[in-house]
Order: sequence, then structure tokens, then C-alpha cells
Amino acid sequence: SASPPSRRGSEVEQFRKNLRGVVALAGLHRVPRGAEVALESIATGLSRLGHSMSLVGTGPPDPEQPYGYQKVNFKAPAHFRKWPTGPLVRDADAWSALFYGLRARRVIRQIEADYTMTCGFPWEHFALRSNNSRHVFVTQNGNWPVECDNREFRWFRADGIVCTNPGFFEQNRDNYRCALIGNGINERFRPGDCSRHELGLPSGPIVGMVSGLIESKRVSEGMRMVSQIPDVHFAVFGDGILATEVDSLGKELFGERYLRRTLQPKQMPSLYRSIDVLLHMSQNESFGNVYIEAAACGLPVVAHRYGVTNWIFPDSVQQKVAGQRIFLVDTSSPEDVRAGVESALRCSKVAEETNRLSADVRGRFSWERVALQYDEFIREVVAQ
Repeated sequence: SASPPSRRGSEVEQFRKNLRGVVALAGLHRVPRGAEVALESIATGLSRLGHSMSLVGTGPPDPEQPYGYQKVNFKAPAHFRKWPTGPLVRDADAWSALFYGLRARRVIRQIEADYTMTCGFPWEHFALRSNNSRHVFVTQNGNWPVECDNREFRWFRADGIVCTNPGFFEQNRDNYRCALIGNGINERFRPGDCSRHELGLPSGPIVGMVSGLIESKRVSEGMRMVSQIPDVHFAVFGDGILATEVDSLGKELFGERYLRRTLQPKQMPSLYRSIDVLLHMSQNESFGNVYIEAAACGLPVVAHRYGVTNWIFPDSVQQKVAGQRIFLVDTSSPEDVRAGVESALRCSKVAEETNRLSADVRGRFSWERVALQYDEFIREVVAQ
């Protein structure tokens, strides 16, 4: 029998406030970048919309966050370097992820939830599926768990997929319930004063790369191309397995005009306000927060032209809103990269153009807006 309209309305409103979600990823509260920061920001936004969120990670608790958090013990990959390898544990990183997954599973099974969410596969995925709730997979780290159907990927299951770029959405929409939702930025990313002295940066034009030092980021290629431009400083902000190689090449090409730093997340807005150009050489990103972080601070951006950057910076933004501060080029071409960087270095510092670009990016990619999109999609998944 139907409930009276007033009572049904009350029940729906109560349901809206009380959705319970669990998010698991090994690096939560431990890795201050990339997918970890994205999932933490999404959980924060959903909490403020009334979701009861529980996160399971390996870093220390943060009492200032509005969500619940449980830490499980973490063993670094170095602990497993001499362990045997096999089909599901092909290296030390996989062993580390497996131990996290087993510990997280014990925690997750005790949490009552309407939905679970991760971008990790396979062990975070398996741990969350043990909860028997609706499961949402996010393509923060790529679409490969969804598109592959061999080995452990044949066990991939999801009730909904959040696609972080249009390419992933087109690949998945015929087989899964999907939503196209990008990442966001917070209010700290906006134009402001230069902080070169506080960050220990030199005077003179600075071309910066904010990137993990791995092959796909193509940092060395960027340095070689920019080295043909006289008198510029080349600064790399990041770390990774290629750090020694990158440092050696940087000193060879730029001498004292090369520097590398690792900064805390809270320092990133000041960094973007203090360099002259952001160069990002990667040709395949799941989203690429660096694009919108830099643009929101008014920094000219030189990046590869492909589906993701064309979506983030459509022609209307490039030509009208950006005031010619976004330069999408073929980063395989040294001539295109050099021309893009030289044009970006000539960009005016007119506050009106800087503020116009910043306002557009912050309006389209705020975490508040992203959280509303997640909220709508998750409710569809839970109710399906």
C-alpha cells in the first residue's frame, strides 16, 4: 500500500541524506597527489552533500576531514623485492597492493554501505566487492581494467563507471552505466602574488614541468626541445624512478639554469603563480589536473593537443576566454613545442586576461560542481 505523500517525501529526503559510501585506495592519506587527492576531494564533497563516507587508506588520519577514515598497515614494495612472482603478483608493487587489499577487506566487510568506490585494480576492487554493495569504478588511473578481458581483468565488475574523459566514456557507454565527470580544483588555485623568493626560484624566465618522473610524462624530451630557447631556466617539480637520469640531462643542457624541486600540495598554487610557462609533454592522461590547476592560476599552458585537452580547453576557451594563454601543440614536434613555449613566454601579464581564464576554469571544474555530479550519478547507480 502506498504511503501518504507527505510521509513518502520525508522518506525520500531522509534517503538523500543517508547514503553511505566506502572508498578504498592504498595511497589515501599517504600519497599527496593524483588519484589519491582526487578521491579524497570527491569524498569531502559528497560528505558535505550528506553522504556518510568511510575511507580506507594507509596514511595517518586527518581529523579536519568531514568523512570517516580507517588506516590499515602498509608494507612498502621494497619489503617484497625477494618474494616470488606469479600471475596475480607480478612484482613487488603487486605484493604490496595485495597485502593492503587483504587488510582493507577485513575493515570493509564490517562497514554498512550503499555503494563502494575506487580507481584501483585488482586488490582494492576485490576488497570492495566483498561488501556486496553497489560498486562504482572511477577511471582516475586509466581505463585498462574495464577494456581488458584477459588474465585478472576478466573478473572486473562494476555497477557504474565514472569516466574522467570523453574517450573513456565512448569506450564504456555501451556496456556499462556511465557518467562523464572530470576532476576539480579548490579555491586555492587562483591568480595571486609571485612567491619566487619563498620557493627558492631564480629570476628570469622559467619554463616549468610539474610531473612524476616516469617515461610517459616525457620530461627529458621536453628539456631537449626547450634547451634551444636561449636564456630560459628549466624547472622540474616532481620525483620518480627517472630522477637521476632527468637531473643529469638537465645539468648537461641547462647548467646552472636547471633546477628540480619537490613541493608540498599546499605550495602548488604559489608555484603556478611564480613561473612563466607550464609545459606538459604527456600525450595520454586520464584527466590531468595539472592543466586546470595551472590555468586557474592564470599561468600560460603548453600541452599536447588530443582528446582530453581539447575537451578541457575547447576552442571557445582557447580563443576567447583564455586570451591566447593556452597553446595546444603536437608535443612530438620539437618545432611546435619551441614555438608554443616562445609564444607563451610572450604572453602579457594583463590581470583581466588572467582573471578571465581563471574564472572560466574554476567555474567548470570546481570540486563542488564535481561532487554534485558524483552525487547524481551514484544515486542512479544505487537506485537502478
